[in-house]
Amino acid sequence: MSSENPKVEKIIQTIQYAVSQEFSDFDTVTICYRNDDIETALKESKLKIPSRRAAAEIFNKIDSIKNAPERPIHFIGIARNNEKNILPFLSRESSLAGFIIDADADAYESETHTAEDFHAALWHALKLHDNLNKDEKDTFSFENGIYHQKISDFKQARHNMLADAFAGFALQLTGNEDMLQHLAEHRCHMTMGQYPGYDSCMYPYPIALDASFLVYEDMKNKPGKADGPLSHAYDMSIELDHTCNDQIITQWQSFAENAQKMAWSNAETKHILGAAIYSCENAYDRSTGYLVSDILNIDPVPLTHFNGLNPFADNELQERNHIRAQKENFKKIYNHQLSYEDKNARNIFFQAAFSQCQTLLFGNPIGWSAPALVKTGLLYEDCRDDEDLEEKLSEIYFETNETVKWAHIRKIHDTLIELRRTGRTVTIDTLIRLLEEIPDIGDAPACIKKLRQIFKHRL
Repeated sequence: MSSENPKVEKIIQTIQYAVSQEFSDFDTVTICYRNDDIETALKESKLKIPSRRAAAEIFNKIDSIKNAPERPIHFIGIARNNEKNILPFLSRESSLAGFIIDADADAYESETHTAEDFHAALWHALKLHDNLNKDEKDTFSFENGIYHQKISDFKQARHNMLADAFAGFALQLTGNEDMLQHLAEHRCHMTMGQYPGYDSCMYPYPIALDASFLVYEDMKNKPGKADGPLSHAYDMSIELDHTCNDQIITQWQSFAENAQKMAWSNAETKHILGAAIYSCENAYDRSTGYLVSDILNIDPVPLTHFNGLNPFADNELQERNHIRAQKENFKKIYNHQLSYEDKNARNIFFQAAFSQCQTLLFGNPIGWSAPALVKTGLLYEDCRDDEDLEEKLSEIYFETNETVKWAHIRKIHDTLIELRRTGRTVTIDTLIRLLEEIPDIGDAPACIKKLRQIFKHRL
């Protein structure tokens, strides 16, 4: 099957043509692949692209990539050409930036998303090209003929913010209205939802939306360093870089991290915004909540009847809610078992424990007491005819909950969320492994193993 996707390639080629018209010392080469088949796409591209040393370096780099990258558009790096002239002072170096593009990506059903993503990837290449020309050695590395960015994760987040802004600037300069707003909405939607492999903390562009508007309005009618929308947009992005301090990146990351925890706990956007605005003591999280609410045009809703984890709220308050939920769960489950025949009653405790494990795996740690419920169910067999049955069951239930502390459960919850955010599958075996990694947690792992054995037909 051909590696080409005409719709995607047409958009990419249009942008590449603009690059060739605006920059005399910078060019691009792209490899569009389908069905994760980079090898076939590379072979086809070698036949189309003129042979030169820099292109060969790019092809060699692509050839070394064994698995498709996580991002649909991946900037590989830059190879340099040394263009010599009889007159030494006319000799110069030029850059060739390489990209590989997954033409099957769902996002690229939309032409707008294709243009946005490739412009953003192009900014990273232009920035590296700029740094190479300025010989800023602390910003790049060189390996096997290819130059790469060499920056911290925090700096990468800042670069991603500027890359998104560049995409909006460039598209608006070429007649696409409201692209700055559209990009901010897109990043906010991604932050409020479940997208495996996507780290919203690394894409803080919404926090710079107002500054982007100001920069655009101030510079849109001023000539850039070259006569073209790409170079003009790049100048705007550098001005935005000078305008925005690092604190706004930290502010976005604090909000986004907590918002993602709620999103992966299946909270609705209106409740995530309500949590940030109405229950958070951090003024920066509150102001970011208002900003996102305004960008998405979604009214925040207070968490009046929300029974999940609210990471924006004080942790001690969350712990109190957790302990109260444990107490309420015991009363509810104990009263439920009274309506069953003796031979079936203990299964009520096991079923509740299993349901709680599923709930924890997929986002809600509040009230989790599965090990205690398993031990309570096992004890029930031995003392179901005792007059003080409720007292005995209550004692073992709450003693076990004292061993599995809220700090343990919160740590497990955060780890499960992170695993799911990175695209990993979580199961009851994952939960057992995480419990086993915690010291002084008693027989909690054994209890969940017992539960796994009881419900093996449902796993």
